[in-house]
Amino acid sequence: MNGSLLRNREMKRLIVAAALLFAGAIVVSLFWMQFVWDGWNREQTRADLAAIGRVSSIDPKAAEELMSLYGKGYTDADFFRGMEIAGALGYIDSLPMAEYREARMSPGRLFLGVSIVFGLLFAAAGAAAWLAFRRIYRTVRDVSAGADHLMRGDFRVRFPDGEEGDLSILGHQFNQLSNRLQLTLHQLDREKERLRQLVSDVSHQVKTPLSSLLLFQELLSDAGLSAEERETLSEKSKGELFRMERLIRSMLTMSRLEAGIIELRMEATDVVDTIAPLLDTWKPQAERKRIDLTLDTSGPPASFRHDPFWLREALGNVIGNAIDFTPEDGSIRVSVRTTEASLSIAVRDSGPGIDPEDLPFLFHRFYQGKSAKRSGRGGTGIGLSLARLIADKHGGRLHAESEPGQGAVFTMTFPLFGPSAEG
Repeated sequence: MNGSLLRNREMKRLIVAAALLFAGAIVVSLFWMQFVWDGWNREQTRADLAAIGRVSSIDPKAAEELMSLYGKGYTDADFFRGMEIAGALGYIDSLPMAEYREARMSPGRLFLGVSIVFGLLFAAAGAAAWLAFRRIYRTVRDVSAGADHLMRGDFRVRFPDGEEGDLSILGHQFNQLSNRLQLTLHQLDREKERLRQLVSDVSHQVKTPLSSLLLFQELLSDAGLSAEERETLSEKSKGELFRMERLIRSMLTMSRLEAGIIELRMEATDVVDTIAPLLDTWKPQAERKRIDLTLDTSGPPASFRHDPFWLREALGNVIGNAIDFTPEDGSIRVSVRTTEASLSIAVRDSGPGIDPEDLPFLFHRFYQGKSAKRSGRGGTGIGLSLARLIADKHGGRLHAESEPGQGAVFTMTFPLFGPSAEG
């Protein structure tokens, strides 16, 4: 026997139960055969005595001789001689001599025969149970070994799961567990890489405003500065602090959106109702540059499923970028258009336009175009990439078109049908 199989408690219980069942069957069979034999013996004795009684009514001396022989046993010659006489008289034509001879065998031989039959049956049943349990425990051991591989990071172990039965279900569940663990570890690796990238971006992007703040603080410590110079440096410090706060907030927001921590709360509302309050927020900043910021509401009602807060966040970044690069006395026009399949929101400005070399990289994180570097009006470099990410989360897309000297158009397009539109 396989020692590793016998160490299992269930297999030991199976062997003990089979042994007890076999012994019980033998004992029951013994009592049953003894009962049957006693009954048959009584009937045979009654038949023999009845035959002797009938003979005594014909020949008393012959009956006495039969009684003297009764119980003393017989020889095979006597048995076959009696069978020949009985056969000649026609009493046992339906019972062959050999079968009648076997019917008179002793209880010991009958018990031995039944025991052999029971033994063979139990041996066959035990062998079948042994093979079944061996397969079950082999599968369990394989699953245990597979779990060890998973803990070591080896996800190549697979079990057959295309058959019926609990073992196939166990194999399928193991494979599912392996896939989920692999996916979870992959997601953790992505999160670690995203966190590493975030820390790297923060340290790199915050370095410039921090350096400026340190310089301003050093200049402010000069006792010879006038009140006007101190006020100028103080305003510049506030500007750098505001820029740093906006940068960190934008990076954290983008990281949370990419990680799926923030869930959009989609609702079917008119997009004009979402945009109008946003323009009211940006108008004071536009008016400081005498920029005409307008919303074109001439089209029909345009409703689609979106998250009003995050859509305003995306459009706010686009509008803020347009205000930064539109000169004084310029204009910014926001319009909404719908077709049978999509809805688009366009932000058109009258600025200097975008250099063709900058367009392919415009939505890259922290990218600063040539015009931004020349004018020194560059923002955090993350607003447009955040706006595109929010558009993507809505199932849409954000793209830009521009000709140098002709301004720029940023367009968000969203589908009105499909999974993203249905939410």
